Amino acid sequence: MDRGPQEALDEAAAVLALLDEGGVGPPRLLHGAGKGAWPLLQEAGRRGLDTRTGLEDTLTLPDGTPARDNADLVRAARAVLASAR
Repeated sequence: MDRGPQEALDEAAAVLALLDEGGVGPPRLLHGAGKGAWPLLQEAGRRGLDTRTGLEDTLTLPDGTPARDNADLVRAARAVLASAR
């Protein structure tokens, strides 16, 4: 679950490719935990997939500073998603 950023992205790409090969369509939700949380959220935005975030996924903002609460994470996620499009 708590993969490094590149490992999380590689694993997500492999899973999404398997879903494509199997003809499994949307909806799809992509999210990660720990170090993979922000790279996968950005990848979800890039791919136009649903995503989520919360303190159960990461305790830090994209710059590594501690999040005060879930609202802090959601504000950061909205900024990341806006830049990913």
